Amino acid sequence: MEADFRALFSQTYGCSPDQFESQMFSKTLFRHAILFAWLIRDKAKFFREDLEMLRDIASARNTPEVISELNRFYGRNRRDKSILRTSFFIRVSGKRVLKIYRALVQERPQSESFSEPSLQPQH
Repeated sequence: MEADFRALFSQTYGCSPDQFESQMFSKTLFRHAILFAWLIRDKAKFFREDLEMLRDIASARNTPEVISELNRFYGRNRRDKSILRTSFFIRVSGKRVLKIYRALVQERPQSESFSEPSLQPQH
């Protein structure tokens, strides 16, 4: 059985599974947003969508599951009318989340991942 995103991340980055959300949040927040995030008083409320997405994505076991959660996150951001999130990108980067996941699983093209070894006649 494949490991979930949380387990892969925790093993690679040497943190406990309980630290997944906070560590991923730090690694995937847009860099220019770090200062603004520090200034926001109610971080749990402002970054609720980001933290929920990280919570949901933690149990993903393959790339389609990760992409599905990121698509939901994208939809939530499109519906959000906060200028800070939509125009100034004071939020988590979905592309960074996917990049980290792909690095963790060292993804190969699907044809390589699932192809059966071909039997070659021996001479």
